[in-house]
Amino acid sequence: MRQEEAVFVVDRVMDGHVVLVPDAGSTARPDQEQIVSAARLPPVSEGAVLRVPVCEDGDMHWAGATADPELREERLRQGEARLSRLGRRDPGGDVRL
Repeated sequence: MRQEEAVFVVDRVMDGHVVLVPDAGSTARPDQEQIVSAARLPPVSEGAVLRVPVCEDGDMHWAGATADPELREERLRQGEARLSRLGRRDPGGDVRL
């Protein structure tokens, strides 16, 4: 049986801490932003996508986190496609309020 995992994206790294936001396809709730000591994670940089094992009690096993560069590239492609679709709908010009 495969262990449950959550997927997080590294939002920023600051002062020895890493701010993580749940990925859209993650089992973590979207409002569960996490601030984790960088010492508890593998070396990461902003934009990295991490797969984090979930313990039986529901806590994240941060030390077991692994980077997933393929999923990161997929998310970047999806974002670029979304921006392209939105750009095609933009009529251009100034916004009038």
